Amino acid sequence: MDRTKNSGKLVGRLVRTETVSEETLREMYSIFERYYRGVSWEGFVRDFREKSRVILLMDRRSKSIQGFTTIKTFTANVDGREVAGLFSGDTVVERDYWGQPALRASFFQAMLITWWENLVESRGRRPFYWFLISKGYKTYLLLTNNFATHWPRFDQSMPRHERGVLLAFADQIYPGRVTERSLANFGEAAASSLVLPFDDGAPSLREEIAPIRPDLLMNPKIRFFQSANPGWESGHELCCLAPLSPKIFWSFISRLVCGTTYRAVMRRLGKSDSGKRAREAGLAT
Repeated sequence: MDRTKNSGKLVGRLVRTETVSEETLREMYSIFERYYRGVSWEGFVRDFREKSRVILLMDRRSKSIQGFTTIKTFTANVDGREVAGLFSGDTVVERDYWGQPALRASFFQAMLITWWENLVESRGRRPFYWFLISKGYKTYLLLTNNFATHWPRFDQSMPRHERGVLLAFADQIYPGRVTERSLANFGEAAASSLVLPFDDGAPSLREEIAPIRPDLLMNPKIRFFQSANPGWESGHELCCLAPLSPKIFWSFISRLVCGTTYRAVMRRLGKSDSGKRAREAGLAT
């Protein structure tokens, strides 16, 4: 069943966090606590204020908030060279809007803007990466299904430099928290993962939101995520990394165009399974 039939069209708006009103923040928090346990208003606001921008996902007709994702840009020093990172934080979308492309399109816009800002500021000298932490398999699939080059992964070990970047990013945002987990069951291709463990009671997905059913473990990416981050149900986060470059943006544009064309054809044929396909591809949170 396509959930989007019972909801309006979702649109995204990229804004700076300091421009968001308390009323909007309250709307965001009410959505967040429906999907995550162990959250508090004070902790939510504190985390939000540490971010640079937020993508507000709104119903096009009612203008009501139906989801959001927060982002932050920063720099770190790795092997004597400055590198830049785009960190994506809290992300949630109301269930009735799952499968719509607004989040992916808006996040692509945010990536392009921040990549360009970094390019101009550093005169092209500073590499730029997406730093993602994932406490749910759907967020991990958003990375693996849309970025040809990403880490960690089940079929390839992480290069030494990128591992250094990931460690530097994690330690800058969460000082002293990152731990290494051995993945001997995946062989040499994926020897270890980097995880951010959190104390009991930390924000985590509610059990009914994104459970890993036995049939999902047929997918090697999901099976790898569970092995790499076995504490995901308790709110532990898997540290992930992907380089941002013009090649990535061209790939995104082609996928967006193909996806739009596919949905238009399916509507003409009276078949709408795009929401199902998007969820299977990890494009819905």
